[in-house]
Amino acid sequence: MPGRGRLPGGHPGAGAAAGAGARVRHRGAGYLAALDEGYRSLPEFGSFVVVDADTDAAAVRAALDAVLAPTLRGVKKGPLYNARR
Repeated sequence: MPGRGRLPGGHPGAGAAAGAGARVRHRGAGYLAALDEGYRSLPEFGSFVVVDADTDAAAVRAALDAVLAPTLRGVKKGPLYNARR
């Protein structure tokens, strides 16, 4: 199937992401409440950052770069970092 396993813009993983979304939509409210409670109970939860991925790939990449820049400052970037830019 063309496009299977690709995110918009040619990124791998759309098939898995779409399948995961379909599975979550079919879960009951109890499952979703437990999932929410689990994430909120993580010690790091307060530092989680929401990145809007409902836009074009360049905007998502820019948002992720902005969020990760302070953490990655001074880290040498490998050849894959620029492979899809």
